[in-house]
Amino acid sequence: MHFCKLDHVRILNLSDIRNTKSGDFYFESRRLQSAHGYFDHSLFSDGRQQELGIKLMRKKEAPLVLAWGVDDALSNLAEQCAEKIKNEKRKIGYQRHDGKYYHAKPTTKRDQETWVTEAVKLIRE
Repeated sequence: MHFCKLDHVRILNLSDIRNTKSGDFYFESRRLQSAHGYFDHSLFSDGRQQELGIKLMRKKEAPLVLAWGVDDALSNLAEQCAEKIKNEKRKIGYQRHDGKYYHAKPTTKRDQETWVTEAVKLIRE
């Protein structure tokens, strides 16, 4: 955001679950959803539409940068998000060949630099 001279950025995660170990995150989100029928850990669930509407308010020209990652374990959450934001204007993201969006903080320095370069290019368009 520094390179685009943006003063404010709001990050909306696919889930409220915080876990730096991806495998543990996937397990916990699936456990909540399948074993307990609990989907409201995601801002993009049906039960949190009003909250999502408030969080999506932004300046007219402000983009939505999509960057949730490409792991198949995220497919359900990513599809739920995509459905909720389908009518939003100016959605951008660094996409893989299959249409999934690369995460904003990949593990290698080279991939991080590539992500920043692509994101800056998309934001400036």
